[in-house]
Amino acid sequence: MSTKADTLPASQGEPITASASPVEALPKGTKRKRSRTADVSKSSNVSEGAPGPAPPKPSPNKRRRKDSPLAAADEAIHQSQPEDEIETQKKRKQAEKAALRASKAQEKASKKLLEAAEKKRKREERAALKAIREERKKAEEAEKKIKREQRAQKKTWKKDWEAFVEAHDVHGETVDWAEDEEKEGITQTDAGKVYGLKASELVCLKHHPRFNFKFGNTTKLFDEEEVRRMAWRKVAMLAGVQGGGTAEEEDALIAKGKKMWEDG
Repeated sequence: MSTKADTLPASQGEPITASASPVEALPKGTKRKRSRTADVSKSSNVSEGAPGPAPPKPSPNKRRRKDSPLAAADEAIHQSQPEDEIETQKKRKQAEKAALRASKAQEKASKKLLEAAEKKRKREERAALKAIREERKKAEEAEKKIKREQRAQKKTWKKDWEAFVEAHDVHGETVDWAEDEEKEGITQTDAGKVYGLKASELVCLKHHPRFNFKFGNTTKLFDEEEVRRMAWRKVAMLAGVQGGGTAEEEDALIAKGKKMWEDG
């Protein structure tokens, strides 16, 4: 431990001196021994301060050299595995790959089957719609044909009726009714309203002229029984009923017309 000497004033001219403990010099080539206290203080400084630099880690990407101990250990482990186990692992991997390929192929085949089924369904639906349209068209054409035939038949039957009226025209021939003869007379107007006979069709029947004192003209009276038979004949002939050549055919024709008239 060093001690300070008294310092004299500069005016007295005395120099300042200091005494220190002498340090022994070591011989050349001799190392100084480290004291225990220095090691302890250094260790305390390390523990109290920041940690020292970490040792470098080996890079994982660095390939092992063939002559390195780790490579030799891996080779030893690989050689220590039985060949049967290695072959089993290979077969298992191959089986997994084959199963994956089969699954993908099956999925693809199922997709193709679904697409084919959908296309088939659409084709069948289009074919069914086409068949329905064709059937409807055929039905419409058949109905039109029937209507054309019916119109043609009605025209023919109407011509037959007109020919009958023309052939049996009495040209306004009259008949006198005795005063004591009981007949149901019907006028031309009532014959049209009740039995649907036109004035041009009543020319087939004889009429009885009767003077109308109220209006000062002559009224035509027709025998109502003859008018009824005429109306029934008209209905039958316009419906296509043929006959009337003989008395029996005439009666059959009138009977059919009467039934049609009553049935409405």
